[in-house]
Amino acid sequence: SIKIIKDNNKPYYDQLIMAIENQYAGLEDKQFHEKLYSDLEKVVEDKKKIIEEYAIKSGDTGSPEVQIALLTHKIDKLVSHLKLNPKDNHSRRGLLKMVSKRKRLLDYLKREAPKRHSSVMKKLGLDK
Repeated sequence: SIKIIKDNNKPYYDQLIMAIENQYAGLEDKQFHEKLYSDLEKVVEDKKKIIEEYAIKSGDTGSPEVQIALLTHKIDKLVSHLKLNPKDNHSRRGLLKMVSKRKRLLDYLKREAPKRHSSVMKKLGLDK
């Protein structure tokens, strides 16, 4: 049997693993591991696609555009989680922190490079 421990101080991927463990708690060990790793591979692939799409040059993972796109993806996932779990206030706090960080990055990009800011806003569908 799988022992599940909730800890909101763990990084994002550890929390993701715990959520997937909860989802597949009734499966045999072999089935569980197959599902777990297929779901984790999907998360990694999604992240790679986002980085490739928003990178300014090859190997770029830290530009504001990439960071904003990754945060937007995480925010969308967390919003869907909170719709299913409305009493999960710890995740809600994490969501608010991510939204705040994305806002700061967007403000920085608007101040430093308005054209890049508007193109990122259009690509992500973030209209004011």
